[in-house]
Amino acid sequence: MKIHPPIMASGLVLSLLLAITACTRTEFFKIGQGTAPPQNLHIGVYADPQHPGNCDVTFPKVNVRLIDTVQWVSLDGNAYTAHFRSGTPFGNGNDKFDTGKQTPKPQVPAGKYYVYEVLMNGSKCKDANDPNDDPGLNIKN
Repeated sequence: MKIHPPIMASGLVLSLLLAITACTRTEFFKIGQGTAPPQNLHIGVYADPQHPGNCDVTFPKVNVRLIDTVQWVSLDGNAYTAHFRSGTPFGNGNDKFDTGKQTPKPQVPAGKYYVYEVLMNGSKCKDANDPNDDPGLNIKN
């Protein structure tokens, strides 16, 4: 029995597509199951040039897994502090983090959102209750 080249080529293409799909889905499911390595998530902080005395963050709402850490980074050279006023996800006594200081891993169960305010030289420059984009961390598994 002779196999025609077009049939053989289409069979090879189909086999290749199935192999690529299987590999891609396997990697997707691995990441979805939490096998991605721990991350140190950076949140940039900078003075708001349009509103003197105010500041802003690059990512107002961030998903943080229980295996991740967070670090606020000054984008303009000013000293900033992230301050959790109504509970902290990082355990007792860990409610203030200066720019450049890495947090510990979250010490709370997943499923809660923690808002924080940002201080510049001890004065509030980003309100934790900003109705437009309150900065906060959403703790995930």
